[in-house]
Amino acid sequence: MEARYLDLAAELCDLAKVDDLFELFSIDRHADPERVSQAISQYRRKMQGMQANPKFKTQARFFIKHAQAISSVLEEPAEYCDYLRAKAEDESLPSLHLAIDGILADGIVSEAEERFVRDLAENLGISQDRCMRELADRAASVGAAVPSMLDPTRSDHARAMSWWDSHFTRLLLEAIPDGAGEMVDIYCRMAWSALTLLPRRPKLKYLGIDRNPDRISMARSSLQTLGPRVALRVGPPDDLPLPDESVDIVLAVRALQTRDDTRSVLAEAYRVLRQGGRCIMVEPDGLAEQFYFDGSLDAYTLAFRGLVAEAERRRAHGLPEVPAIGRGGMSLGPQLFARLKHAGFTPRELNVHSSQNMWIQPLEDLERRLRAYARAIAKAHGISSKSPEWTQLAAATQALQARAAEGAEGLGGNLLPLFIATGVKA
Repeated sequence: MEARYLDLAAELCDLAKVDDLFELFSIDRHADPERVSQAISQYRRKMQGMQANPKFKTQARFFIKHAQAISSVLEEPAEYCDYLRAKAEDESLPSLHLAIDGILADGIVSEAEERFVRDLAENLGISQDRCMRELADRAASVGAAVPSMLDPTRSDHARAMSWWDSHFTRLLLEAIPDGAGEMVDIYCRMAWSALTLLPRRPKLKYLGIDRNPDRISMARSSLQTLGPRVALRVGPPDDLPLPDESVDIVLAVRALQTRDDTRSVLAEAYRVLRQGGRCIMVEPDGLAEQFYFDGSLDAYTLAFRGLVAEAERRRAHGLPEVPAIGRGGMSLGPQLFARLKHAGFTPRELNVHSSQNMWIQPLEDLERRLRAYARAIAKAHGISSKSPEWTQLAAATQALQARAAEGAEGLGGNLLPLFIATGVKA
C-alpha cells in the first residue's frame, strides 16, 4: 500500500472528526470485502448529495476526489490497523516523554517510578516494548539506569487495573473547550489528567489537588517539564485554595464515591467556577460491573452485585442524616446529572466509557484479585463472612478456584461503566 494513501485516509478522518475509516463507514475491522464495498458505496452516495451543504462540502469533495485511494486502504485492513496503532502511539508519546523527563530530573529511576511510567504507557495505548525503549533511551541520555534492566530476574511489571485509557482521554478532551484557561483537578492522584490532557490543550493551566502527599510528590516529579502551567497541592476536594469564580474547568474523576456527603464537593466546584465554566464529573456504576473469563462469569457477577447492593444499603443506613442526593457510594454514575442539577449546574453532556481490564491470564491470578477486591468492599462496609451476600460470593469464588486448579488460562477481567457528566454554571 502506498504511504500517501494512509495519509489521505487520516486526513479524511480528521475532516469527518472520527478516529478511523472503520468508524467512518460503520464497519467492523474484520468485515468481509463485500460488506466493505457496500459501506463505501453507501458513503459515496451520501457525500455526493452533501457537496452543496456548507457543513459537509469540504469532506464530501475530498472523499470524492480520493475515493479510490481510500478504498485501497481498506483492501488491506491488517496493514491499516498496524498504521492506526503506530499513529496512536506517536500521538501519545509527548505525554509519556513528559512523565519520563520529569522522573529523570534527579538522574534516578526507582522501581516505583518505572511502574508509574509503565502504567501510564498502558493507559496511553503505548505498548510495553515501545515504553521501555523510550524509557531506556531517555535514561541513557542522562546516565540513569532502569531497575528492570539491571536485574532481569526481577518480576516484570504487574499489570495495573487500568481504566484511564486513550478513549477515556478523548472523551475528557471533548468536554474541555480548546480555549479553556484554568482547570482544577480536585482528586488528581498521579496527575494523569495533566499528562494526558495538557499536551492537547496548550492554553490550559492546571492545578492538581489530592489528599495523599505521596501521590502529589510522585506527580510533581513527573510533571516538572510542563513548567509554570502546572501546580500541585495537598488538600481535600471540598476546601479548594482558590478564590470565587477563578477557574474555567473543575475536573473530578472518581472523587465522590468514598465521601459521606458529596454536596460540599459540588458546592465548592460551583463556587470556584466562573460563569459559563464547566464541572466535569466521572463516577462508575458498580452495580453494573461485569466479570469475564473466556466468557461471562454470570454466577460471580450476580453474587458481586449482591455484595455491592448490600454495601450501598449499609452506607445509607449508617448516614440517616444525609439525603440520597448527597450520599457517596459505588454506583453514583447514573446519578451525576441529578446531583449536578441539585448543586445549581445546568447538566449539558453525558458519555459512558466502558472501563475494561481484560487480558490473557491464568484464572488463578484473576480469582486471587477478585477475592481481594470483594474482601476490601466487605471490610469497608462491615459485611461479615456469615452474611448471605458473602456466602453467595464465596460459593461463586469456590467455583472459580476449582477451575483455576486445573490450570485454566484465558481472556479474563472486568468491565465497569464510567459515567462522564458535564454541568455548566449558568
